[in-house]
Amino acid sequence: VKEKGRKKILRVTEGKKILTYVKDGSAGLERLVTSIIAARNEIEREMASKGVLYKPKTRMEVEQSIRPLGFKNPRELLNSLKEVVKASHRILEYKIFEEEPLRIAKGLEMPTPIHTLDDIFGVLSKENVEDKPVNIVSYGESERSLTLLPVQVRDRRDGTILYKELIGVDVNHGRIYRGYDLLTLMSQSISNLLGATEHIDALTDMPLTLQVNILEEMRRNITELLNPLTYYVSRLEGFNLRETEKTWIRVRDLEVNLQKTVGYIHFIKMPKLLPETVPEDIKKQIEEEAIKMVIEVERSEHRVPTRVPMSESITILEASTHQAATLGS
Repeated sequence: VKEKGRKKILRVTEGKKILTYVKDGSAGLERLVTSIIAARNEIEREMASKGVLYKPKTRMEVEQSIRPLGFKNPRELLNSLKEVVKASHRILEYKIFEEEPLRIAKGLEMPTPIHTLDDIFGVLSKENVEDKPVNIVSYGESERSLTLLPVQVRDRRDGTILYKELIGVDVNHGRIYRGYDLLTLMSQSISNLLGATEHIDALTDMPLTLQVNILEEMRRNITELLNPLTYYVSRLEGFNLRETEKTWIRVRDLEVNLQKTVGYIHFIKMPKLLPETVPEDIKKQIEEEAIKMVIEVERSEHRVPTRVPMSESITILEASTHQAATLGS
């Protein structure tokens, strides 16, 4: 209610409701309920205008917040990590059950469902990490090499590490792989893995221009991620609730650095498939050589082999029992 130009909130008790109903009937009670709802809406609007009331994010807002990380939406993030789990099951020695929900089982354990990112991180191994880069070779659709290295973002004022991300760089083609694209390539490389190698010839150094492109792209994505925080802090400063110099994160203080390379993925083309059937002339040569070898062995063991040309086989007669055995096709 309004009282002398000011808004005043009246407390509504159970007794107030009963008295209103007795005095004014259902119409009076309806007016009371309407006023309660109006007061609630007014409070919510005032709190929302000051940024106090929590407002759930819409689907579009969630997708916008995750897009700078290299994924279209949270489902794409989860599904791409599930593909890494599927591709790794032979190496990490666990069984995979692909029907939904995805489940895994180690040894004789009961299958465990994979629903969340924590479930996935609990499966993937974090051990046997070496200081030197790991070089792996895999089959792929085309021949190319991928350099894997972390990119780190820190606050230059106190050195606090704010963010770290693994990226893949195709140096020869100047392409940067992040998020979904990188995880897809890693799943493919694990599924078609040939092995690891100690030495790879002619590893290409990363050009300076490509390094600059990586740093600029990461800085642009981090700035986009921080937009909600930047807006929130500016609102606080507008209300004189936050000193500018004591702001936790300021975009101008972000420092983006490339870290030491952790690995290389080398894709090579699959060899052409062999013919499904062996030519007839080659078959005949192989059979002829096999028959000659059998005849020599049987004669050395005092058995009498007899060729049967029509069936392209030989009949072997054992001297003591005169039992016959046929070899060939």
